[in-house]
Amino acid sequence: MIIYPTPALQPVSMDKKCKAPVYPQESLKNGESGRVVTQYVVSRKGEITKSEIINSSGYQRLDQAALDS
Repeated sequence: MIIYPTPALQPVSMDKKCKAPVYPQESLKNGESGRVVTQYVVSRKGEITKSEIINSSGYQRLDQAALDS
């Protein structure tokens, strides 16, 4: 059996490369705000294969908007 080492996961800030999420109208109406921290797994082909919320804003609509962006 051959075991291939897997590369270490390295966090990358994508602040300047990602489009801003669309702020949900219902959240604006209700004064909801917060910070969402997401994590993505990207394949060698550059495709996102997994996305998840690491720290929630406390509002499902805002969390989903972050994942959708």
